[in-house]
Amino acid sequence: GCFAVKVMALLPHLRLRTPSAIDMKYCPVRETTSVDFSLSNTGDVETDFHWEVLGPFEITPSSGRILVGESKTLRLSFRPETAAAYDCRAVCHAEEGIKYSVTVSGIAKYPFLAIEGDNKIDFGEVMTGHRSEKFVLLTNRAEVR
Repeated sequence: GCFAVKVMALLPHLRLRTPSAIDMKYCPVRETTSVDFSLSNTGDVETDFHWEVLGPFEITPSSGRILVGESKTLRLSFRPETAAAYDCRAVCHAEEGIKYSVTVSGIAKYPFLAIEGDNKIDFGEVMTGHRSEKFVLLTNRAEVR
């Protein structure tokens, strides 16, 4: 006679884990601020990857190979040239055309330095060849470091 045999199989699949978003918060203009994040291979196959992201953001390393069960530490850097809010998608391309995206954002600001107390420094009359010193406390009133 004839009989049927039910066959089931699990095929290996590719799955990378990334954060869904990275917020760089407030950062100074023309300075680099960086944060580390993880790229993990939680699937069943190793894969090559490469990142695409628009400036002023950069991800390093921008490409590589990640083994099954491996996590890699990557660095997102933000170096804005003008004071503005920045928001874009970083896209991780893996094999077989699979893509993962991370929303990256940051706000670039100029520091705001102010003199504590009186807003002026008066040295009075100082004779040529003499020196006058004053202690001045500067504070940064902006939300950037």
